[in-house]
Amino acid sequence: MINFLEEADVSAVNLSIELEKAVIQHELREDGSLYVFEDGFPFWTRVLKKSGFVGLCTFIRFRETSTQLERLSIANNFNKNSFMITAYVCGDEMRIDHVLSYRDGMLKETFIRGCRNFPQVVERAILDFDPDYKMLMRLSEMSSENQDENRDA
Repeated sequence: MINFLEEADVSAVNLSIELEKAVIQHELREDGSLYVFEDGFPFWTRVLKKSGFVGLCTFIRFRETSTQLERLSIANNFNKNSFMITAYVCGDEMRIDHVLSYRDGMLKETFIRGCRNFPQVVERAILDFDPDYKMLMRLSEMSSENQDENRDA
């Protein structure tokens, strides 16, 4: 059993196959992204060919009552205290990214672990910095239309 994807073999289709083998719920989108919605926080993954990364990304909407300073502060706290993620403010959303390098190939386990750990890290950061959801909206409050939008990594 080969547990390694050669650089040339890293594609949305092959990553989708690996997610299926690991029994992680997802769907392959027409634009080449994967929408992963296994138990935890949903996110998108995309192969970034030019840079040699697989990008994992998600977003959380801010409450309208949150100030710009509060928004920047929570993003900075995510960055300062959370491993694996980069958070930034974009309008009324906090976008959260992580990348996995696939230059010279990638272990399949690395991708699967990344897909399992990424949403857990996001959920943990929310519980650490906004446990009562005073600044951020809960997933259930975000419209289904916004959850279906694809976010670029």
